[in-house]
This record gives sequence, structure tokens and C-alpha cells, in this order.
Amino acid sequence: MSKHFDKNFEQLVFEHEKTVYRICYRFFNNPEDAMDAAQEVFIRVYKNLKTFRGDSSLKTWIYRIAMNTCINLSSRAKKKKAALTKNALLWLSSFRQETPEEILMDKALEEARAKIAAQELSALPARYSAPIILKDLEDMTIEETAEALNLPQGTVKSRLNRGRKMLESAVQSKVKQIENKKHLQTAGT
Repeated sequence: MSKHFDKNFEQLVFEHEKTVYRICYRFFNNPEDAMDAAQEVFIRVYKNLKTFRGDSSLKTWIYRIAMNTCINLSSRAKKKKAALTKNALLWLSSFRQETPEEILMDKALEEARAKIAAQELSALPARYSAPIILKDLEDMTIEETAEALNLPQGTVKSRLNRGRKMLESAVQSKVKQIENKKHLQTAGT
């Protein structure tokens, strides 16, 4: 390959490496696995860059490769975990109905919520977790998410709706279990 191509590729990696790493980290919840996956993504981008037709934006094409790589790697390893960022915590807070008691709860419960949400997001089938990761955590538009996943926009909207409902239900159920357990422990003392 030419030096010009290599220089352009270096610039492309520089522009997209953080987002690609975040996508990979959300799938694996492990820095080493995320780094390995991100490297695999850029190897695939490098090998296929000359075949990029421009049907979608380069950014969307790269993120599609990232999602497909993560899905392939996670299904091979039969484990897929997601980590929540500040954006995810803000998004999850929309599920909660805060009472005065909740407002007074300690930081441990908030950390437990984040862990529960990450576990439950990783437990969702990839068809539901992938749109949530791209749309809600990476702030992509419906159109960009659809292009990245190679799905019709209507399908993305449907999977987002269903995935969010599944996630909300699972998180609320687990949080209630923890709160009930905590209440029983404090009532018994």
C-alpha cells in the first residue's frame, strides 16, 4: 500500500478509535477484550477500505464493522457484557420513579443499579442490545443506527422499543429485589 494510503488510514484510526473502543468495551466490559476487538475492527477496516463504495458514510461503515466484529467475537466466546457510561446512567434514570426514600439512598444502591443495568443489557439478545448501544449510548440517529446495523429504520425503532422495555422491566425487577432485601435487613435489626 502507498504511504499516502497509510497516512490517511492513520488519520481515520485517530478520528474513530475512541468511539470504536467504547463500542467494543460496552460489548465485553473488559479493557483487554475491548482493545483486542477494536484492533480487529481496524484490521478489517484496513483490509476492506478499498472496497468501501460510499453507500453510507465512512463513520457508519466503520461502526457497522465494529458492531459485527463484536457480535461475532462475543458469540464465539459466548459472553457479551456491556458497561454503562454517564450517558447510560442518565438514560437509565428515566426508568426510575424517585420517591423521597430513594433520594436518600446511599451510593451503593446507585452503583448496584449501574451494575444491574450493565448485566441486563448484556443479557439481552444482540438484536436488541446493539441498537440500544448505538442509539442510546453512542447518540447515533435512527438513520445512522439503521445503516450501521444494515437494517430498515422501522426494524431499528421496533427493536429499540422492545429492547428498552425488556431492559426497563429487568432493571426494575432486580432493583426492587435489592430494595426489598435491604428493607428486610434493616427491619430485622
